[in-house]
Amino acid sequence: MISRYAACQSTIPARATPADRTASTYLRHALAELARGDTDGAESTLRQALQLDPDNAEALYQLGLLRARRGDRFGARPILLAALRASERHPPQPALAVSIAAELARLLQG
Repeated sequence: MISRYAACQSTIPARATPADRTASTYLRHALAELARGDTDGAESTLRQALQLDPDNAEALYQLGLLRARRGDRFGARPILLAALRASERHPPQPALAVSIAAELARLLQG
């Protein structure tokens, strides 16, 4: 007889696969990669988050910041504009919108 624990355990994957992850999980991983200085890894992970949730304001903001810090000001602008629009939707994120607007203003000045 198989115990309840063994039966449940057999359906749990040994490690999480990309399909098990959420956009917020990818975002957390990307922020950790940025903190370690792994900008290439962070960009890839942010793009994975955006595949799952294209309207994720924080992921868009972080990707826009990353592009701006790499010197791609023109590539960063549309991403940051999309982040600003996303931050105004459900639920609205006014603090994030202020940060995005400040970064856009900085990009537009230079």
